[in-house]
Amino acid sequence: MDLALDAIERAAADNVPGQLVLADAVYGRSAKFRDTVRLLGFDYPVGVDWTTMVVALGPGGRWNKTPMTADELARKLGKKAFRRITWREGTGKKLASRFALRRVRLANDD
Repeated sequence: MDLALDAIERAAADNVPGQLVLADAVYGRSAKFRDTVRLLGFDYPVGVDWTTMVVALGPGGRWNKTPMTADELARKLGKKAFRRITWREGTGKKLASRFALRRVRLANDD
């Protein structure tokens, strides 16, 4: 974790172009990682585990009051909210999955 944060801090100090830091769920569940990236001024789309408790941004830009797991949110969104994305060739076939993007905050952000 510290190695990744050091690299991001160096990139920010060196004015490396870019406004996003993408990360998987290992980094997404780290409050230290998210807080540091936020303080450096980056937006940070990150993965979350399906059991992560989240609160979704609702209509009108207000946070919903009821926490739910990321899995429950995904099911609530329905299939049309997901897009199939292929990101590279694997051994013998393309690697692809379905993704949805929603702004959430962790229900218990510690």
